[in-house]
Amino acid sequence: MIIGKIFSELSNRHLETNDALKELNLLIEQTIEKSNLYITKNIMSLSELEVTDRGHILKTVQMFPLKAQDRMIEYLQRNKINTYWDLLNSATWVATHVLSRNIEATHKLEEQVFANILSLSNVRGNA
Repeated sequence: MIIGKIFSELSNRHLETNDALKELNLLIEQTIEKSNLYITKNIMSLSELEVTDRGHILKTVQMFPLKAQDRMIEYLQRNKINTYWDLLNSATWVATHVLSRNIEATHKLEEQVFANILSLSNVRGNA
């Protein structure tokens, strides 16, 4: 999810007229560099920041359609949520293992998961 977000920020599309794609080596290097920065800045923060407001767990559950909320609650009961990284993992698990991959709404929700967790944690999501 994160690498797709970063790569899309470089705004390169698979078009014959896109000269930037001729410099694919550079695009790959930029994506790796930006991913490393993004991970260092944001994911490390999430892994160190405890979830002290249990309402944030509820808000995360409510991001999902009703049919997936039960599975999210089951996941939360089996896995202790201490940090926002744990919360992100739980939401990512539901998005990738419970929701239908054939529905566009699933992909739109996946795009929102990371940003929503960053927002709840008050971590700034910039590279």
